[in-house]
Parts: sequence; C-alpha cells; structure tokens
Amino acid sequence: MRIVRALEESGSRYSSPNDRIGYGIPDLKKAFSALLTEFASSSAAADSCLVTLSWSSKDVAAMRYEIERKAPGDISFKKLVN
Repeated sequence: MRIVRALEESGSRYSSPNDRIGYGIPDLKKAFSALLTEFASSSAAADSCLVTLSWSSKDVAAMRYEIERKAPGDISFKKLVN
C-alpha cells in the first residue's frame, strides 16, 4: 500500500483526480524519493576538503549503500565505498 500511495501522491493530477485518468501520470522519481525517505535519512557537512556523511536507516535485506564521487574535471562518478 505504501507503493500505491507514493504513486498516487506523485501523480500529475494528485490534487484533483478524476474518473478519466485518476491521479494522472506518476512521477516515478518523486515516488521513489518519497519511499526512500521512509527508510533512510542522511545529512552531509563540508569543511574545507573534508566531507562528513551521516545517515540512519531502517534497513531491509535488499537495501545497500554506495558512496560515489565526481570531482571537477571527472567525466563519471567513482565508487568510494559500498
């Protein structure tokens, strides 16, 4: 039901659904973000060249974390920690 609710809330017509297209076209990125915030929260602080990441989560077996970085001039992200 959480997934259904997230899809409805991300719909293009969520505030005014109708009988023709219901809640509208879902924004899957928005729905995924809403679901993710139910399982994890994070924060980051930067001081000069040092970045501190903190997070807490309600882990489920399928979740995993990967930390990637893309420095100025890099073409793609580089995995730092997983």
